[in-house]
Amino acid sequence: GRTPAQAQAELKGTDVTFKNGLLFDQFGINYNELPEMFKKGSIVLRERRMAVVKHDAAGNPVERLRTEVVVLHCDIIQDKPFW
Repeated sequence: GRTPAQAQAELKGTDVTFKNGLLFDQFGINYNELPEMFKKGSIVLRERRMAVVKHDAAGNPVERLRTEVVVLHCDIIQDKPFW
């Protein structure tokens, strides 16, 4: 293995193609086949959703607007400039 400093020095200034090739040659991992959560990371946000909070006397569900934490695994940067 390498130290983090050695690994960073080896990858410094390289392009994506080189890094993907290195990942496949040394570890047998095809970057394009990895799940999205391992590629660009995850984002955590809150969404407002309707949720059943109780049932009324007749047994009908009572819904209220609630905030839920949602984790998305996606590329939010894509090919567009981030800033």
